[in-house]
Amino acid sequence: MFRSGILVLCLFSVLHLTFAQDMTANTEENPYNCRRRGYECKNGGTCQDGTCACAPEYTSYDCGVAIAEQDCVDDPCSNGGICYNTDTCYCPVTHYGPTCETETDTWECLGTDMKISMMVPEGFSGAIYGATSRTDCRFQEETSDVEGYRKFTSSVGFDNSTCGATEVQDYPMTGDITYITDIVVGFHSFIQTRNDRIITFNCTHPASNVSMEADMDSSINQRGNLTRNEEKKTYSPVRFHFLDDNQNVLARALFVGEKFTNMVYLTSTDVYTALLLEKCVANNGEEGTQTEVVLLDNGCPTSDGNLVMQDPPGQVKMDYTPPDFTAPIPAAALHMLGFRFYDSKQVFIQCVVKICKAEDEAACEVPSCNGQGVARRRRSADDHSNSTDEHTVSALFTVLEKPIVLPKKETAEAESDCFRSSEIIIVIIAMSALVLVMLVACIVLATLIVRSRGKVQKLVENTHGIHIPRAKLTL
Repeated sequence: MFRSGILVLCLFSVLHLTFAQDMTANTEENPYNCRRRGYECKNGGTCQDGTCACAPEYTSYDCGVAIAEQDCVDDPCSNGGICYNTDTCYCPVTHYGPTCETETDTWECLGTDMKISMMVPEGFSGAIYGATSRTDCRFQEETSDVEGYRKFTSSVGFDNSTCGATEVQDYPMTGDITYITDIVVGFHSFIQTRNDRIITFNCTHPASNVSMEADMDSSINQRGNLTRNEEKKTYSPVRFHFLDDNQNVLARALFVGEKFTNMVYLTSTDVYTALLLEKCVANNGEEGTQTEVVLLDNGCPTSDGNLVMQDPPGQVKMDYTPPDFTAPIPAAALHMLGFRFYDSKQVFIQCVVKICKAEDEAACEVPSCNGQGVARRRRSADDHSNSTDEHTVSALFTVLEKPIVLPKKETAEAESDCFRSSEIIIVIIAMSALVLVMLVACIVLATLIVRSRGKVQKLVENTHGIHIPRAKLTL
């Protein structure tokens, strides 16, 4: 029995060493591993070390595209999609859509939780779950709107529950709070293999006045027998965009003097419930030669800001429904008029935004500016409490000078032609009148001539009837 135990122990050690060596070779993620259930090779392809070896007449990651059908002239496919049948895209397992533009796995880093959605092929027979408990932290399947895929979703809270994320203070920078969770995609119903996936999700809530982007490494112990991916995002409680005069998101250049709105709004009310624009600065967006103008300071418009704001100047607190929201959200707006710098068409506006939690909303009230220039506002002790924070948002847009409107060429020519036609008509009328006068004159003259000839004729006739006696000579 002792010898049998030694033999089993030695066999286990050899198997463990071999397994570890195989695992090391598989540390890089293969999006389509044909050893996973539901990821089989098609059209006679064979699985070799997790990759499909296709028959000569087929191609793609799963041998799903006939080479003879790759007859596309213009390739519309993105993210590694293969074009076939003139304009159809055969997408990788990581994307879907007409041009493979949409990711199959998506997630959001929010104020109180992470919302995670993962899609797997229809042949998937395993489970997706939080690494802390396969039984209690399983993802729920929802109806999929993508043909050939199954959809699983879950919400991972920041509440220290069994299935919640782990909170790490002062990481990656002092004052930051990062929430980390591991999600496992198991491809078999009963056993765990080295082909299973583990994804680490990092959601960072940055401290005040730090960059909105942070790079970090996971501090969670690695599971050596799983293929690991790491996803990182930063929670952004505030967004900023411009609206045109019709309250549509600005997607074009403005003209000088045209009405527009700087709209700053919360992304949710889970953590913060109010906000205040503390300072807004505009510059020409040029590197190295920036021209800067302060528009708003301590919550009030400056003298320069008054010049480019609609009446009455200053910020307006409101409830605003962004295009991708279904309900109104707290917002602050600056109603402005288009302006530009002499040396650039670009206008870059950056605003410092104070955001307040429910217990300290008073700190986010708009100060009384009395229509005057900015006055320094004293900060209260609450301004430095944990119930308020500051974030910086910015956006860039283009402002053009209003073009000089010239009359259309066709109109000018028509007016010119019309003028010339009037002149010709006047000349024709004048000449016609002259001809008529001359004609009348000619008729009168002819009549007089005819009458004169008649009188001469009668005179001649009368002359022939007169007898003139002749003198006779008498010798």
